[in-house]
Amino acid sequence: MLFSFTRIFAALTAAVLFLPSLASGADAEHGEILFDTCVGCHGSEGYDNVYPTYKVPRLQGQWPEYIVVALQGYTDGSRNHPTMTAQASSFSMEDMQDIAAYISTVGELANGDVVGTAPESAATCVACHGANGQSMAFAFPHLAGQHQSYMVQALKDYRSGARTNPVMAPNALNLTDADIEAISEFYAQQEGLQTYSD
Repeated sequence: MLFSFTRIFAALTAAVLFLPSLASGADAEHGEILFDTCVGCHGSEGYDNVYPTYKVPRLQGQWPEYIVVALQGYTDGSRNHPTMTAQASSFSMEDMQDIAAYISTVGELANGDVVGTAPESAATCVACHGANGQSMAFAFPHLAGQHQSYMVQALKDYRSGARTNPVMAPNALNLTDADIEAISEFYAQQEGLQTYSD
């Protein structure tokens, strides 16, 4: 257990130290123009990804720095999604920063009391993502209010290795399908992220 904790702590430290902060000169107006190609999926509450089927993630209220990290993941292969890989590959680092800067202007993370009781399987999640899914550091995404089906798919991808991350991969490895459903259901019912609307 100590060895596992030491490995996780080292990975968390590395994540915090090496994640890029949002550039102070990021251009939100330019980001709004670029984000126009994203609205069709991320601006529709009922929009589903297919094969596999899950809701596209909510972005409004998410850490802008984490949005940059996610976009980079599609270009470096740590995340795999044909549409997002093609989309992200068309953006420069400045473009990604501008998009994230724009998203940060459209709405804040909603805040509310914790709803329900976190499942035991979520005990490890709390350290990074907070008791109610609202993380305290941009290295770790907010989960509160995220679509349940999206989180289920993300956790299964971390577990299978389809999505790679030095922190998430070992944490997802021993989660059962029931664990994944329970964790995702808990965080989805919290107040937090919202579907983009301008």
